[in-house]
Amino acid sequence: MRTYIRSFYILLTFFCLVLPKKSIANYVGIAPKTTNYVGNINKNLMVVFSLTQSGNKIKGYYFYDKIGVNILLDGEVVNGTIVLLEISEQNKIVAKLMLKPAGDKLTGNWQNLSNKKSLPVYLEKTDKPIPQLPATVLGDYTVNNEEGCKLTLSVTKSNSGYHFYYKSAERKIKGRVTFSRSLTDNSVYINLDGIAWAEDSGDVATMDGEEDDSKDDDELPNVVQGLLTGKEIIIQNTGNAMNYYVKLSDCDQKYIHLKKWAPKK
Repeated sequence: MRTYIRSFYILLTFFCLVLPKKSIANYVGIAPKTTNYVGNINKNLMVVFSLTQSGNKIKGYYFYDKIGVNILLDGEVVNGTIVLLEISEQNKIVAKLMLKPAGDKLTGNWQNLSNKKSLPVYLEKTDKPIPQLPATVLGDYTVNNEEGCKLTLSVTKSNSGYHFYYKSAERKIKGRVTFSRSLTDNSVYINLDGIAWAEDSGDVATMDGEEDDSKDDDELPNVVQGLLTGKEIIIQNTGNAMNYYVKLSDCDQKYIHLKKWAPKK
């Protein structure tokens, strides 16, 4: 028994002292590590990155705050520099990122491989989790209650991005869909771009007791936002006495619950 124990310690000493560290990693196996970053491209394009490193290989994604859709990344660490290739929806390599780690920061540049345009990149590590888009976001949503609030919303996707088709008893509207992904409250919001609000009186506390006649239809917000929760979109449709607005005049509910709908087979 003692002979076996002695042999074990001899082998352990051999692995620790004789073999190089890289060889030890091959025997032990190192778990992939994921790190999230927030920052900007060209100072004015706010972005969120998530990078998973396994050895020298790195995979991940990033998204622009104003769009909220993941863009795939694939790359590796070369001589201390993170080299990432940006992959499009059509599975084509369209851009390249070169990033240098400096503590909790990454700095470098993003380059369009088509026109060679290069933009600076600045990222800082964050411990906040990144909320993901629901896998079931595409499809048809509906509101159909006894009070006459009948709405349907279809969310689709093409090579150019996400789109919506909105239908009520009064109107039909098509437009672009983007997403807002809040790291602060770990929530995802859907933005329906192209639906003008019905009314927006603003914050009455700033009016000093006088009515604001300066607002007209041209100044009304043109994006309706809703909270994505599983298979439901929740829109706060009206404000309160201090901040009065109406987003969708087609429905007189304060909160509109658009629920995912599937036809019966």
